[in-house]
Amino acid sequence: MPTTTLRIHHNFSTAVLRNASKLASIAVRNAPVLVRRHLRHLATLILLYIMYLRRKSVPGMVLYIALWSIPQRVLARLTGTCAAPKELDTFTAAIINGLSWVTEGTTIEHLFEVKRSLAFHSYLDGMKARFMGAKFSKVSKTAEWPVEGVWIAEEWNHIPWVSDTLPHDTFTGDMDDLVVFFFIHGGAYCFSTSEYASSHHYELMKSFNARESKSGRNKRLVVFSLEYPLAPEHKFPAQVHVAADAYKWLVSKVGAKNIIIGGDSAGGHCTISLMNNIAATPELSTLPVQPCGNIYFSPWVHAPTSWDTNAKHDIISMLGLRFTDKLVFGHLPSKTNDILEIPAEDFNIAAKGTLVIYGGSEILSDGIERFVALLKTRKMEVPGLEVYRFDGMPHCFNLVLFERVFPGAHVKGMEALNATVEFIQKLC
Repeated sequence: MPTTTLRIHHNFSTAVLRNASKLASIAVRNAPVLVRRHLRHLATLILLYIMYLRRKSVPGMVLYIALWSIPQRVLARLTGTCAAPKELDTFTAAIINGLSWVTEGTTIEHLFEVKRSLAFHSYLDGMKARFMGAKFSKVSKTAEWPVEGVWIAEEWNHIPWVSDTLPHDTFTGDMDDLVVFFFIHGGAYCFSTSEYASSHHYELMKSFNARESKSGRNKRLVVFSLEYPLAPEHKFPAQVHVAADAYKWLVSKVGAKNIIIGGDSAGGHCTISLMNNIAATPELSTLPVQPCGNIYFSPWVHAPTSWDTNAKHDIISMLGLRFTDKLVFGHLPSKTNDILEIPAEDFNIAAKGTLVIYGGSEILSDGIERFVALLKTRKMEVPGLEVYRFDGMPHCFNLVLFERVFPGAHVKGMEALNATVEFIQKLC
């Protein structure tokens, strides 16, 4: 019996090997035909795989939007199954989806990919603003003042500070007539540069200055955009300390008389933190000029709670935001980053006005509304509080999607810009 069993096993093994050999030879002979027949599908799979691996880079994002996001949105619109807000056109909705996909990274490698991409985006925005006519003057650190950033102005003689990159005379008028918008850029404290949103700033200044000229007044608006150290190399509150130095420099060295402090997203968080730091620091609170207004564009004040309803319609993702939150604030006690944990009476409020602008479809919208509600509970009323919610719009729509190529967002972005101009006029 054992001999018979061994013989059966041997015959079976021989047959398997013989058939496997035949199959292998057939596969080898037909491989070129199979490859040619399915080359298009194979190339598509390879392209999609490369796109996924490089999704945090600019080329990967472009491929994703072109090959997946736009066709998906077009099909959804045609079939009546699109869940995107009606205020957004198909192209803008696809771009928002692509940007959200890019921000889903949860590793340091992906974070630095996004950091490079957004730094390049800021550079392009700055170049576009220069082409439009904006004047830029870089401010570098000195032994006396550790301040970095860039002045952005409509005309050279609106800039109140001499620097190596300023080829003409600086502002020679009355400093009472110059309004300085001290802008702190967003990017989860990890991304972007001081040239971010430059084209928005230029349009803001042009609109304000034109209205002032038409009304016969001499006020002029100029932007100082802060360059601050980014996480993860520099953790919070390093950014607030740098902003405090810049504020002191604007008052003590530049001689600014009308200062509005504001920012978007993390820049809004930094603005609130800076305002509270000013109140808590005698060296700053006793300066002769205090902020006359605050401007918050989609401020990051609380962990997202509008995730379920707005996740697919915002430019930022929950995964990415949670990851950067740990990098920036993880070394601090729990809830240090949560603005909503601050008692309402402890907020340092600007003397003349506070403006809040945000999108109704961003994942931070619920937190922003709770922040506004918290301000309204103060015993002393917040002077000049103005709040604008733009339904269907994503995070920082008025800065990120400001271009005309995004028709739905651009219209709302211009409405937000006009509201900002009118707000600044009321302060001055």
